[in-house]
Amino acid sequence: MIRRRLKSPKFTVETTTLGLRSRSRIAIVYISDIADPKIVEEVRNRISKINIDGILASGYIERFIEDHPWSLFPQVYGTERPDKIAANLLEGRVGIIVDGTPYA
Repeated sequence: MIRRRLKSPKFTVETTTLGLRSRSRIAIVYISDIADPKIVEEVRNRISKINIDGILASGYIERFIEDHPWSLFPQVYGTERPDKIAANLLEGRVGIIVDGTPYA
């Protein structure tokens, strides 16, 4: 549904598995010529350091990649609307999608 809104060849989807027991497939999505490469690399590094038995929703990942979970200002934004995700990707943000869940 996101690709239907973003038909750009620069729209990038990197897939990996996460979770020792669940082996959940996750995707890191971004637009390669808009997103900051340092941010994309930081997201990759933080996700690779997650050591958990199972990922059942994207909320599990949020807790591991936030710097200050008790901050009044949101660092991670979650949505289930593909148009919101597409709009955020066009602003240079990076998305994380977990297979089988509607939230990103």
